[in-house]
Amino acid sequence: MRDEELPQWLREIGRRPKERQIGRPVPPISGSIKVEREFNPIKAASLERDFSAAIDDSMPEQESDLHVRILDCMTGNRLEAPQAYRLLLKLWAKNGGGLPGLSRVDSSGNLEALSWSTV
Repeated sequence: MRDEELPQWLREIGRRPKERQIGRPVPPISGSIKVEREFNPIKAASLERDFSAAIDDSMPEQESDLHVRILDCMTGNRLEAPQAYRLLLKLWAKNGGGLPGLSRVDSSGNLEALSWSTV
């Protein structure tokens, strides 16, 4: 981005936009998600084990599909957020993602990894 294209507020504080260097795009939520009325922890534990096994057997080209399915199960109240987070971390680690997962941006614009327990 050229200096004349920078928004005024960025020029005033002397900052430049920083390109994102890590991470993966979040896939869109499918419109056909059936949301469960009540969360069932027994079914969720079984589903987490099934996803874990599927991740272990998956190929890198299947990452996007598994990512979507995990997020859809969380949205559908079939997995809790910590379970989905663990599964996504396992998926990204399996495919050499190097993604820190849940992160925050510090004052200099760098990502700092957070653990789920700090949230």
